[in-house]
Amino acid sequence: MSEDRTISTEGNSQIVQAQAQSYGAISENMAESLIKASPWIRFLAIISFINTGFFLLAGIGILVALPFLKNFFYGMGEVLIVYVPLGIMYIILAIVLFFPAFFTWNFGANLKNWQESNKGEDLENAFKYNATLWKFNGILTIVMLSVMVLGILIGIVGGIAAMSAFI
Repeated sequence: MSEDRTISTEGNSQIVQAQAQSYGAISENMAESLIKASPWIRFLAIISFINTGFFLLAGIGILVALPFLKNFFYGMGEVLIVYVPLGIMYIILAIVLFFPAFFTWNFGANLKNWQESNKGEDLENAFKYNATLWKFNGILTIVMLSVMVLGILIGIVGGIAAMSAFI
């Protein structure tokens, strides 16, 4: 795919013309919108990384605190064992949440690089990360919907089994 990209500066506004084979050009308004969005995209990525860190700390904290909680709540070991899956779930959730934060950060960082360098490669990389982010979110949504449907089916079967015990 051959592309001719030129960026010129007039005053404070950037005029971007990117002539692609079949997609037209990036207008000045498009470029300005991308440039304005870049800091917010990076801000949201930072918040996502912090959120991921909190989930990881919570998961590790739950698992590390279990031996101490068992001694503190003597005789309630059966109840506290529920916290093992909870701690593991938090750690898994932190791992899953890391990837959208990573893709969002790279999208925003490449937009900033594009603004500073005026290189089409940076804009292309930004959109590659953006596409990867939404692909990941789509796959994650499919997985979560599947888990919900499975949970509903298990609940129905479990309910029917419990009801049949009384009949």
